[in-house]
Amino acid sequence: MPITKLSTVYAGHIDLGDMGQDATPGNERRYGNDRLASVFDKTEAIFYHLADSRERGIREITPWYEEHVKMFGPLGFVPGITPAQLEASTKRGGWGAAGVPTVEHYAKMGAWFAGPAEELVAHLRSVEETYPGLEYVHLSNSMGTPQAVMLEQLAWLGKEVMPAFVMR
Repeated sequence: MPITKLSTVYAGHIDLGDMGQDATPGNERRYGNDRLASVFDKTEAIFYHLADSRERGIREITPWYEEHVKMFGPLGFVPGITPAQLEASTKRGGWGAAGVPTVEHYAKMGAWFAGPAEELVAHLRSVEETYPGLEYVHLSNSMGTPQAVMLEQLAWLGKEVMPAFVMR
């Protein structure tokens, strides 16, 4: 079964106007946790950042990824991070020496994406092939991404990525 839904949930209140996005403020979700849990086995989530090149995307998303690690690492939402790496992530500098996983590490795993829109489409197609039965893909900007960047990313996603899946 092909991916049938691409969506995003963003934090806070951002006026998306008529951008054509299936975006919902986190505090205005249509479905409760029980409903969301019922589709979990048919859902994939990916943090994304579109850019003209992979290198530029990695460079731009890294500060937000690092904030993500600082916030969600202690809560257990950074898979594979060790206690020593977690401790290092709370300090300025020293991440590399402590072996804190980079955004590139998680990009190789498929949990984070940075690069051109056509590469995200290709990545999503490979996810679709790897996980037959996957119906929903949740694409998210990292916590800490500035509002203006979120709006730019949502517009870019809606224009160059979503049509590859929702128009078929």
